[in-house]
Order: sequence, then C-alpha cells, then structure tokens
Amino acid sequence: EEVLYDQDGNPIPKNPLQKIPIGTNLEDPPVLRAISNDPILRNVKLIAEAWDAGGLYQVGTFPHYGVWAEWNGKFRDDVRNFIKGSDGFVGTMASRLCGSPDIYHASGRKPKNSINFVTCHDGFTLRDLVSYNEKNNFFNGEDNNDGENHNISWNCAGGPEADGPSTNKHVIALRERQMRNFFCALFLSQGVPMITMGDEYGHTKNGNNNTYCHDNYLNYIDWDQALDPLSGDGLKRFCSEMAQFRAQHGAFRLPDFPTDANCQWHGIKPHEPDWDETSRFIAYTISANTPEDPEKFYVAFNANYESALVTLPELPRGLHWKCVLDTSLETPFDFINADDISDQDKFTAEALVRPQLRANRFTILDRSCVVLKAEIDEDE
Repeated sequence: EEVLYDQDGNPIPKNPLQKIPIGTNLEDPPVLRAISNDPILRNVKLIAEAWDAGGLYQVGTFPHYGVWAEWNGKFRDDVRNFIKGSDGFVGTMASRLCGSPDIYHASGRKPKNSINFVTCHDGFTLRDLVSYNEKNNFFNGEDNNDGENHNISWNCAGGPEADGPSTNKHVIALRERQMRNFFCALFLSQGVPMITMGDEYGHTKNGNNNTYCHDNYLNYIDWDQALDPLSGDGLKRFCSEMAQFRAQHGAFRLPDFPTDANCQWHGIKPHEPDWDETSRFIAYTISANTPEDPEKFYVAFNANYESALVTLPELPRGLHWKCVLDTSLETPFDFINADDISDQDKFTAEALVRPQLRANRFTILDRSCVVLKAEIDEDE
C-alpha cells in the first residue's frame, strides 16, 4: 500500500474521503458540518440550493444541522402548476401555502427553513413565465439548445405561436392577473418569500431563460421602472402592497406550521374542501390565533377558467368580511385596502361588493385570488 510522506519525512494521514467514489452523496459532509458548527458562520443566514448539475436533488433531505434553510424548488414547481391550471396540484398547493410541512416537518424544521420562490436567476422572469410556452434562447448562439426545457409556463393565449408580447387585450389582462396571483402565492404562504429582481415591475428577457452570457439589457434592471411606484401597469404597486400586508399580519408569518386550530380549509362551501385531482379551487381561513394577534383572514385561489360563487365561513356576531384584495380587478382596486386610494374611491369599491358580503357570498372570478379580512362591525 502506497504511503505518502511530507517534506520532513512524516507519513501523511490518509483522507477518509479518498476511498469514496466521486459523486457519492455524503450523509455527513465535512465542509457543511464545519460551516454549521463554526461559532460565527452558524449564526448567519445559511441557505442551500439543494440540487446540482450532477443530478443530486436534496430538497427536504439536505444535511441542515439545524441551521440551514433551503431554496424550495418544489414550491416553485407546484405553485407554477396550480396557478396555470394543471390538474392534480390542489393538495400540494395546500402544503406549499402552509410552509411545506410534508417536506420539512419530519426533520424538525420550521416554515422559516423554506425559501419560497417562483422565479430565480435561472429560468424565466415572472413576465416571461406568463408570456412564453417555450424558451427563446437563440440570442445565446447555441441554436436554442441551451437552457431548461421544462419551464411549467403558459403564455395565457394558446400554442407557442402566441409567445411574446401581445396586442390582445384579453391576453394582456390575464397575464397581468396571473403575475399578481403568483405574488399572492409567494406573500401569503408560510415560509420566506424570495423575489427575483425586476419581477416587481415585470422585467422581460424576451423568453430567454439562460442569460448568464449576456452583459446587456436582458440582465440590466430598468431603474426608471424599478423606482416608479406604478410601473408594470401597477404591478410594482401591487407587489409593494403585498409585502407591507405580509409584514403587518402575523397570520402569514407563523413560527410553526398551521394546524386545525388556526387553519381551516374550504371549497365552494365552508369546511368542504375539494381535494379531487381535477380541482382547481382552494380556500382557507388563517389566523395567528393568539390573544395578541386574533386577526382572521379568508384566502381563495381560483385557478379554473370559470368563476366560482362561494359561500363564506360564518363569522361570530359583531364581525363581517371585508375585501382586502382581488386580483381580478385592475389597479388600484386590485389591492383595495391601500393607503393610496382616496376614501371616496375606497367607499365606492367596497360598496360594490358589500351586498355579496352581507349575504355571506362572494364571486371569485376565473384565475384570480381573493383575500378577505374579518373586521368588527362599526354599528355594534
């Protein structure tokens, strides 16, 4: 057996990793263990992209040592599938909204360990996710052979011939609505939301999902758009309002996974969720359920191509449902409960839905998200 010596003639201890074939998955990787136990590094934010180019996929099984969070790639895929209307994802959508307990609970982790995202530096931007069925990477010089082919995207129009900018007002409106639906999924889910820069105003890379090689407008932020509060046809405003809404309400930042005590699931009727494979509707009531934070919210996602007239859960006497946001409405009424809407306009908008709410009903239009809040009756 070969023995190696250092310059002083002392035998060099063998590295136990030398006997492990290259590409083997290590259950206790020494580098990660060292980082996780370092007195300084273990107290900073440690986030893993738990997959690699060699095919290793460890979302939920990454060696976390109690300190690592993970990019939740399953959140990205499941939310994309549900929002675009694919069958078979209503159950996994519920899990993603709850912080992915099916992935993280068994290992003792919490919602904060799930870094939720819909887009990242790789792949489509949010605008392109709702504008292209297929990648458009010819500008990269590799005959469109590079980049991911499985994008779970939908151009909101039809086949790939409808990819890219559209002049059809119905297609344009649906794309705007879908982007808001994705922001709702991000900000209303338990866990930590991650947004790709530029998505807040609807940045496009013209369908290119692999722009690592470009030092040009594809990757540059348009600062005029980024700094304009109404850019992207109000998308920037909606994103900002969602961020503030999440920060102000603990029901969407729970320290642990929701339970039956603070989360109830609904369908078209209260407490009758439809978990069928063909279901594209999901609704729930959520609260922090503490004396310091008793607020309750009703959240519904309708990913179907048809509207849904729902019966709302009954509230105790002295409370009523009030509309916070409805992605089927256009700016500024997509987020009704906002400070930049005048009292008169807000009163008018609320008056339009008040008759439905008094009847404990609400129409949730096709491919939209609605959030209602339980508020105290002023005349009680």
